Amino acid sequence: MVDLIPLSDKEPLNPGMAPIWNPKACADWSVLFSPIFGSYLQMLNWRALGEPQKESSAKGWLYVSLAFYTLLPGYLSVPKYSHYTSPWAGLAVFYLVIWYLAAGRAQCKYVDKKFGSDYSRKPWSKVLLIAIGGVLTLLVVQAVVGALFSMFLTVAK
Repeated sequence: MVDLIPLSDKEPLNPGMAPIWNPKACADWSVLFSPIFGSYLQMLNWRALGEPQKESSAKGWLYVSLAFYTLLPGYLSVPKYSHYTSPWAGLAVFYLVIWYLAAGRAQCKYVDKKFGSDYSRKPWSKVLLIAIGGVLTLLVVQAVVGALFSMFLTVAK
């Protein structure tokens, strides 16, 4: 007998596979929220996809992104280097492009090749709210790091 009851939203399209965030959307949202955001979600996606080596690679990108977006703006906010503020924006865009080419699009291709659009997706509302909080926290950390760099250079003189 044919089952006439439609699938609920909770049932995965691809049975046995944990839901993941849309990899293309992860990469797209990283333009606004940085590769920190994309690397973290892709790390969790790789875990759900059962790819521990790729999960480890995404974790490496997460750590490098955290260091890049935390330390470099602090260094560039030191008054002596404040005229480098516009190159900071250029470096951030350059880093985003490098991350996308080296890591971000790999998951898009993997999921598209293996599942197409036939996979269960995680919702975005909660993770986007957390991302907004993360960006605000990162701005505070960057300001503190910049102040510490300034104090260090002042004391070192």
